[in-house]
Amino acid sequence: LTARWPVEIESIALVGHSMGGLIARSACYVAAQDDRPWVQQVRQVVSLGSPHLGAPLEQAVHYVSAALAALPETRAVSGLLRRRSAGIRDLNQGSLVDEEWRDRDPDALRAAACNEVPLLDGVMYFFVSATITRSPRHPLGRLLGDGMVLVPSASGRNRTRMIGFREEDGMHLAPANHFTMLNHESVYEKLLGWLTSATPESAGKPPNPPADPGRHELES
Repeated sequence: LTARWPVEIESIALVGHSMGGLIARSACYVAAQDDRPWVQQVRQVVSLGSPHLGAPLEQAVHYVSAALAALPETRAVSGLLRRRSAGIRDLNQGSLVDEEWRDRDPDALRAAACNEVPLLDGVMYFFVSATITRSPRHPLGRLLGDGMVLVPSASGRNRTRMIGFREEDGMHLAPANHFTMLNHESVYEKLLGWLTSATPESAGKPPNPPADPGRHELES
């Protein structure tokens, strides 16, 4: 896309909802490892309700399928559950690269591997979390989050893991569910502020040359 863009690209902002946030981080990491030119243009990455530390539904299915496999009467049901895709399995702990699963049994109870993939230097990362309750401290909000992703996972930090997001670069939406943030005025306003005021200088990047009419920004 960047190679065929009709004008020179000045910057790229990646915005991903749910698994899309994991895909954006994974794509940036792989592109950086392969020295692909487009990744040098990335300035901001925004994740909306992304399960950076995993999603409870996939974690539950992972353990339930193992339990069902132990009994002959329920083994067929376990087999159906274990046909879920590799992408869904990535939601167990927020896995981002194929190497995390290589030479491992994905159905083993402790098979959900997760190596911490570093964030790109000089890129600003933002996140949005949500709870179905007005307060994220409400017991139900802590338990269910936005209905699919818990706040610690969306913000990339819990008691044992921290992927590197800054707390001040996040937004919490409440009360809201996992899909509310896709079309919410407050999220739009926050996105607009993040993508227009966050500068490469503040993220450690050298300043861009002055813009001219032939330059363009690409947001996806």
